[in-house]
Amino acid sequence: MHIALAPDQEEEPTQGDVEPIYTQPSVRVLQTWTPAQVRSAISNADSGRMSLAAELCDNLIADESIGGALETRTGGLQGLALGFQDGRGDEAGDSPLAPQLEEDWWHMFPEEETKQVTAWGLILGVGFGEQVWGEFNGRFVPRLKFWHPKHFNYDQTINRWKVRVAHADGQSSDEITIEPHDPKWIVYTPYGSHRPWARGLWRGLSRWWLIKNYAIGDMGAHGEKAALLVITATGDRSPTKDQRSDMSSELQDVGKDGVAALPTNFDIKLVEAKASIEDLYIAQIRAANSAFVLAINGQNLTTEVKGGSLAAAAVHERVEARRIRSDGETLSTAIRGQSLVYWTEWNFGASATAPWPKWETDPPEDQKAKAEVFNATAEALVKIKAAGFEVRDVDEMTEDFGIPELDEKEVDEPEPTPPGDDDGDGDGAPPGDGDDAGDDGDAGASAASGTPQAHLASGLPIAQAQGFVDGQIYADTLTDWAVRIQAKEFRGPDGFVQAVIAAMNISDDYGAIRAAVLAAYEDEATPEEIAEVLEKVFTMARRAGQVAVDQDA
Repeated sequence: MHIALAPDQEEEPTQGDVEPIYTQPSVRVLQTWTPAQVRSAISNADSGRMSLAAELCDNLIADESIGGALETRTGGLQGLALGFQDGRGDEAGDSPLAPQLEEDWWHMFPEEETKQVTAWGLILGVGFGEQVWGEFNGRFVPRLKFWHPKHFNYDQTINRWKVRVAHADGQSSDEITIEPHDPKWIVYTPYGSHRPWARGLWRGLSRWWLIKNYAIGDMGAHGEKAALLVITATGDRSPTKDQRSDMSSELQDVGKDGVAALPTNFDIKLVEAKASIEDLYIAQIRAANSAFVLAINGQNLTTEVKGGSLAAAAVHERVEARRIRSDGETLSTAIRGQSLVYWTEWNFGASATAPWPKWETDPPEDQKAKAEVFNATAEALVKIKAAGFEVRDVDEMTEDFGIPELDEKEVDEPEPTPPGDDDGDGDGAPPGDGDDAGDDGDAGASAASGTPQAHLASGLPIAQAQGFVDGQIYADTLTDWAVRIQAKEFRGPDGFVQAVIAAMNISDDYGAIRAAVLAAYEDEATPEEIAEVLEKVFTMARRAGQVAVDQDA
């Protein structure tokens, strides 16, 4: 791969360009912050000076809620499976250099250093890391070392980052310029390279962080002064200045369970603060913590969603996963463009293509949801067919719901029976001709077992017409039930079953059949009893007739 040059670069970097190892100056962080100091940090950052903004971010990261949310995001990415894609395109598959890169990767990019660079890229908008090159596994490889952004400034006159590096004596430092495509440095800017600090999370977090800090301090002071002893005069005489001073000093010196003797006409009252700590301070702290998590992870499940809402948990999990996926994409681009292109060319030649690091950020497939979709689609197909309709393109329908292509089950068509061949053995002779040699399939097996094989009128073996068999079993059961009713309750000359059959022979219309049955048995059965029987008879007719014949066709 040919390394692209910046417009003002005359030649490509060589291995000799990355041999110096720099020393990072010490970091001193301001501990007390006010709104005016935050505004100064923002103003300095807009001018390219990162020192105050970086110090502020150090304090932000130290907050338990902000630090925890950042760890969820950066640690979540580092904990995912990692692969290496061929740099020639999305369809190229795994990189041919993947085995070598897998051997070198964890030496090149230790998790703790990579997480630091990533976290600062998110919160400040830019994260910095030095690449210390050396030999490893017989190859020339870098090793990432995080640098605190306090040491960096952006020179807007030349559009370059500059960094202060300490001398070996630790007493002095120099400022060097980081040129584009410098293999000594990784500059991670997830929000873009133009004024990256302007989109860092620190600007929004800092306001809520100040509110939380003030609330915590005020809550401590509130607790300290929740109850105060106040000296009051009970008469017309007011205490003098000297009396007030003496009594105040004496009360301060009183230890536990002490006793104070007051002059005449003076009294002590206990004055307690009546405001609720919950309403004054805890609410502010909770609001700040919720804002922190929402800004960093895009969800506030742990602070806002009440109860065990599975739907809410699923939504928040997807939002958080999208942010981690975005981090994986931006970090992959930075590492490949600022490190792996050099690792590839210096170890495998200019014709080799640098791999893309790819974290498995897609969540695992929900098998339960997939099964539910499959089941619902299958039920829909059955209902559509039962309603008398046909789906024009089943493959398209199943594809829309992510179901693999379906193949129709093949059913062996029965061979036509020759005229006069009632047993279907192909010899043209009636059943019982003694010639079973021509019988095939089930017939041959039945002949061998001594049991004659039954066929339907269509010639199809019963074993291949389960619908008809089910319908017949239902019809037989219904007939037995009706016969029992006839024997116990109905005494007509022709019997109940015969009357129903006769009525059905007259007409296939429901009203005509019902009228005929009622006319024959209106004196011997109630309308409810007749209706119950008619319902089962028509169900039997539909199942044993229409459905069975359709399956037998």
